[in-house]
Amino acid sequence: MEVGSGVGNSLFPLMEENPDTFFYAFDCSSNAISLLQQHEKYTEERAHAFVCDITREDIPDDHVKDGTVDIATMIFMLSAVAPEHMDDVIQKINRKLKMGGTVLFRDYGVYDMTQMRFFAKKTTNKLGENFYRRSDGTFTYFFSLEVLADLFQRNGFAILENTFDTRVLSNRKRKIRMYRVWAQSKFVKVAETPAAAVALTSSSSS
Repeated sequence: MEVGSGVGNSLFPLMEENPDTFFYAFDCSSNAISLLQQHEKYTEERAHAFVCDITREDIPDDHVKDGTVDIATMIFMLSAVAPEHMDDVIQKINRKLKMGGTVLFRDYGVYDMTQMRFFAKKTTNKLGENFYRRSDGTFTYFFSLEVLADLFQRNGFAILENTFDTRVLSNRKRKIRMYRVWAQSKFVKVAETPAAAVALTSSSSS
């Protein structure tokens, strides 16, 4: 299940590499989903794409049944969600995953080049710690590993991997270096509810 699929830039390579896997994909943009469904590689025998704004509504059960998904991907989508809605988003994904199902996560990390640009501009668009509004009105959040760990653990997940992927990219034409920091994580579902997750975490640490 690809959360925030856009037009399918990640979906179609995954479909090609995994010919025996069925995929769900959704996005808040009806235009993006329309373009995805018009792609030559899209077929309802292999994938089901639909419109859903996960920050405002549940993932419809008639599209994806609870407890049926093996893997969910969250690729540069949670950073666009206001922090006060992040717990709700993770809980909605939790409900669709099987017990032992995995979330594959990749998003902006703290001190990424984009955040440094906000610092350099001394922007007035800072809305909170590591949280900014872009000029087009969309949000951008930059994750620390501690914030990510806490977010997923309190919503029914255990950590399989939680690291930074740091890279220096060179633009020879502009003669600049771009210092990128991305959070890259894997989380496994260990509890159905936040309350159960708290109980499990407490018992395992005692």
